[in-house]
Amino acid sequence: MANELNVNLFDPSNYNPVDVVSHVETVTVRETDEVMSKLFQGLTFEEPKKGPPLDVMSIFQEKRLLARALEPDISNSIDEDRPSLNFRTVNGEMEQMYQGRFNNVSCTLLIPGQKVTTYKPYGFLFNAQTANIIHAASHDIGSYTNDDGSLCAPKELNMSLEQLAKFVEETPLSDRFSMNEVNANFRIRDLTGFFVVEPVDSCNMLDLIAMQGMFEKFHQIKLPIFLYDQDRGALTLFNHRSDEILRHLVRVNNQPGVGVIRAQLFAPYVGYSVDPLRGKITKL
Repeated sequence: MANELNVNLFDPSNYNPVDVVSHVETVTVRETDEVMSKLFQGLTFEEPKKGPPLDVMSIFQEKRLLARALEPDISNSIDEDRPSLNFRTVNGEMEQMYQGRFNNVSCTLLIPGQKVTTYKPYGFLFNAQTANIIHAASHDIGSYTNDDGSLCAPKELNMSLEQLAKFVEETPLSDRFSMNEVNANFRIRDLTGFFVVEPVDSCNMLDLIAMQGMFEKFHQIKLPIFLYDQDRGALTLFNHRSDEILRHLVRVNNQPGVGVIRAQLFAPYVGYSVDPLRGKITKL
């Protein structure tokens, strides 16, 4: 029998009262399988690299871990008439990786123990050891791709990843920018995981958990999620504790406006359902 959980099972002072969207009587969730199948119909994909999972922490310690920020738009644009999670941006980038067209991509080299900020609050993690590095600079250089496919970036600012890491480690934060820029060509083999910056926004975390589930189902790729502390330059594996995931779902559910709708969309990815009118969370 389904086990109904009160949304206020945690300290009530941590949450606002559940704001049920009064005009929504029911939410018709778009059939994910149908939508995703259409997205990938007719595409020829490179097979994911088989073998043991990469040691992401070792890549990080070797100063070869690149963070590619993604627009946090999976749940930001909710169409109340036909709500669904929006995987268009991430699947567009995945398609380019599969087809060998994900080139001149801007990302950030993460340095253990150093404050390095990312462009957006979550995204992909890539292995620089297998990627094709085109350019690296100590700050955001506003690079872009020319019409002929070449990278437009100042050559005089180019440095190796070793030089960039050394610069970040040896230069006081007061004398450098907190965000660097690396341009690289990525393929599916270079993809190692996801990151989300701390303190973690609940919508961002549930975005990533949904994305992780979508990747495993439709790309047959299982990617870990890492928490990234930008100030300390620290990376920690997210452990998927059920109580922690539920906390995130409760926080989203209690958000004003479309919070209940968002929670309904996230819930199946984490083993719950959400009543659209009462805001009750039920364990599946």
